[in-house]
Amino acid sequence: MLLEKYRPKTALELIGVGSQIKQLTEFLKSWKKGTALMLTGPTGSGKTLSIKLIAKDMGLELLERYASDNRSAKAIKETIVRASHQKSLFFGKKLILIDEIDLLDSASAIIELIKTSTYPVILIASNPYDKKFLNLRKSCTILKFTKMRYDIILSFLRKICTLENIAIKDSSLDQLSKMCNGDIRAALIDLEVLRHLKNTADLGFREQEESVFET
Repeated sequence: MLLEKYRPKTALELIGVGSQIKQLTEFLKSWKKGTALMLTGPTGSGKTLSIKLIAKDMGLELLERYASDNRSAKAIKETIVRASHQKSLFFGKKLILIDEIDLLDSASAIIELIKTSTYPVILIASNPYDKKFLNLRKSCTILKFTKMRYDIILSFLRKICTLENIAIKDSSLDQLSKMCNGDIRAALIDLEVLRHLKNTADLGFREQEESVFET
């Protein structure tokens, strides 16, 4: 599968997120207790993958949690907060990632986590400007990921077609690059399908909910 074959192995192999990678790396290198980073951006913009690859590159044990699994303040204190004080068994340091924080009943436990954690904390939110995050934002720097530019995706797909000897018209690749709506994973999946189709009309446009910034 193209999606697996061309999955980035290091942060340097990621495309279209050079600025975000730089800011993420700088945050981790200069991290101070009581501060956190909050990422936001559309699906497929590289938020989670960027964190995973940077953690791997820097030799950090990634402690990944979803707020949907620990929605209450009590549950977060019993799991995530406790884990933030435990020593890593295999690595020197940890990186705590909490995704889907929009689903939290309250941000109070996350604020406590940031204040007391002995390891860096990174959060992912769909809407970081939700009023329930008012106090949380005081401890966070917000880093925005955006939809990948169409021309970057087109160039990437052309490269793959050359490497894989895939004979597809450039006009079809151009259309596919626009149809994926900035999601490079979707583009690779569609390219895999396109190899067996006569045209791109059968793929249809991928509809994604607009972010608060675009709205």
